[in-house]
Amino acid sequence: MWNQDKQAPVWEYLGWTLLINSISYAISIIGEQTGILSGSLGSNINTVISTIIGGASPLYATYIVLKRHGDVCGISEFIRRIFHTTNIKKAVIVTAAFSIALLIAAILAGERTDYPWYIIIPAVPLMILGGGYEEIGWRGFLQPALEKRISYIPAVLIVSVVWFAWHVPLWFISFSNQSSYDLIPYSLQLTVNAFALAAIYKVSKSTIACVMFHAWGNAIGALYEWRIFATFPISKILLIYDCAVIIVSIAINIFVTRKNAKLK
Repeated sequence: MWNQDKQAPVWEYLGWTLLINSISYAISIIGEQTGILSGSLGSNINTVISTIIGGASPLYATYIVLKRHGDVCGISEFIRRIFHTTNIKKAVIVTAAFSIALLIAAILAGERTDYPWYIIIPAVPLMILGGGYEEIGWRGFLQPALEKRISYIPAVLIVSVVWFAWHVPLWFISFSNQSSYDLIPYSLQLTVNAFALAAIYKVSKSTIACVMFHAWGNAIGALYEWRIFATFPISKILLIYDCAVIIVSIAINIFVTRKNAKLK
């Protein structure tokens, strides 16, 4: 997303992201605890606040930073950046590979829901608003910005820590999925997803590819109970999947880095 030669303002991005996130979730939590946002109307308002405002804070922060520093002229250029993909074939292949691997892990280790298979079709675009658009900030801005300062693995781990901290307020909102999850398994799976998404971006340089993988992962929750990924005990199948994703992600980074070095 950041096209300037100078280093991207990471701290400014984090400040805007956490500010917007903290304010929106504080309103949601206080409104729920005090009963102000109770009943069907209150719940709907709370959902809008936490999803459209808090959930989209990485998106808003990215646009604010790019606009303030003259890196984009307006919303239309910002949208073009989101959809820009240097190599569509590579983007499709790497995203599909990680998506299939995640689905296989869910099939082997998961508990099937009552929804039919075709529910995944409307679920994917719906989950763009249910988490996918976060990637505009996390992988579209933060991950590549950190990689210009530090190496790949530390960058992924830092993004994972920030990403996890950003999710923590959801444990205090009763209607969120996170409120029923265990912190440690959730943080582990989030880190694994961070490695997968970083690899997808490393190969494709495509923000929209990361958005779609994130949406796909959330949509799988319509077919298989997502608690398997975020509660104890952690299945051996998931541990194998987690290790494989991390190893493949690191291997992809080594391959792409060496290939780029030869081209210079």
